[in-house]
Amino acid sequence: MSEEEIVNVIEKYVRSLCENEATGHDWWHIKRVYNNAMLINQKEKANEFIVTMIAYMHDLYDHKFYDGDISLKLEETLKELEIYDKVPKKDIENIIYSCVNLGFSA
Repeated sequence: MSEEEIVNVIEKYVRSLCENEATGHDWWHIKRVYNNAMLINQKEKANEFIVTMIAYMHDLYDHKFYDGDISLKLEETLKELEIYDKVPKKDIENIIYSCVNLGFSA
């Protein structure tokens, strides 16, 4: 599975979950985060695949709405979507760590 295919799977999955979200963490919020991340990354030159994955997944299990182990749940989701074994372990760890630690709450 190519990086493009993985991103398509994640985008479709996140959109299906967030399309009608009423908490402000809806699909359009996710797209704004993604667009801003891509804009910032034009200067920063980080790995676009990883930045994209973090942008799309960052609110899947936000601590304000999910009362569980976010890292474990993200890992489970990547396994369910058959992505976990298609991405290098260090990249998976980076994506999950970033999703858990990304936010403006504190």
